Amino acid sequence: MSYTQAPDKKAPCKKGPYKKASYKIAMLTAFTIALSACGGSGSETVDNALNDANDSYKNIATDVRAAYKKVEDKLTNKEKSMAEILQSIFLPEDSLDNFLDKITPEGGKGGLYVGYFVEDNDNELNDSDLGVVYFDIGNDYAASVYGQMSYQQKTCQDPNTLTTEKISIKTDEAIGGVLSGTLDPAAKFDNTVLKFLQFDELKTSVAGMPFNGDYDSNRDYWDGQYSYQVGVDFGRELSDNKDGCDVNYTLGGDGDFKVLPLTATVGKLDVNLTGTGSTLNLNWTAPASTARTLVTQINLDKATDRGMGFVRTNQLTYGTTFTPFVDATKANYAFVVQTFDATNKLTGYQAMIKAL
Repeated sequence: MSYTQAPDKKAPCKKGPYKKASYKIAMLTAFTIALSACGGSGSETVDNALNDANDSYKNIATDVRAAYKKVEDKLTNKEKSMAEILQSIFLPEDSLDNFLDKITPEGGKGGLYVGYFVEDNDNELNDSDLGVVYFDIGNDYAASVYGQMSYQQKTCQDPNTLTTEKISIKTDEAIGGVLSGTLDPAAKFDNTVLKFLQFDELKTSVAGMPFNGDYDSNRDYWDGQYSYQVGVDFGRELSDNKDGCDVNYTLGGDGDFKVLPLTATVGKLDVNLTGTGSTLNLNWTAPASTARTLVTQINLDKATDRGMGFVRTNQLTYGTTFTPFVDATKANYAFVVQTFDATNKLTGYQAMIKAL
């Protein structure tokens, strides 16, 4: 929580309360500490501040005590004592923060979480059944969730993206919502046909794909499930129909996802950027058991502003090098490397954030 600064003693006087800036519940917004460095003697200023604080406390004491009772079992003995004498204006700011955080819970942790999804087995050996997913999750107890899932079977393939709809939300330690978008067209269309038809008309619509997940507070990640509901024929083989890129795959009816904070590390990948300009490369060391690697470049500015966060996603069967895309406009990027064994178990995870 943040505080506005008390007036500088050398600055011109401007009367007004010293106010907690980020109270999240209305009952505490009235709790102000009227300390002033201006006007009157020092003792008069303190007396006035005490009177103002006591008057403010009287108006909210009932509500504060009620909130305290609801969370009493979560507080330490020291915090219990502090809560009972909340009218005192000399509470340390960090202690007050801790108390307020407990009576205004945020639920599961918010922020940008990046990870992977694994489709349930569709009995297609050529399918990798893996893809990149991210969610930008609000910090409040009840907040919005924005995210995208990227489908790319081979590096030569143009990636497809499903995006959350407006109804996707977080409540306490749970998230849920719907993803929608378009995937590749049916494989029966070849490039000759595509030359005479608009590509978007042939794409496979995913009109409704509900998902839900939960927060693991011990290990700081979100995981859950999703299920295709509308617009996808699971027996249909899909293809990108791109010259020189032989991609054919089917979709599993549902699957699981797991997203981690960008500060998380699994294994030792030693991710780093080398070179500059056109020679810029992302490199890493893959564990010996690696069967597949997911690499993604995300524009952080867009991903956290409800925009198209994916810049480039690659699913590599082999290799430990990735070529980033750098726009003419400087932006903040996250490069995330995830390695998996032959059973699609995550064996390595590391992210690097860079302004380019």
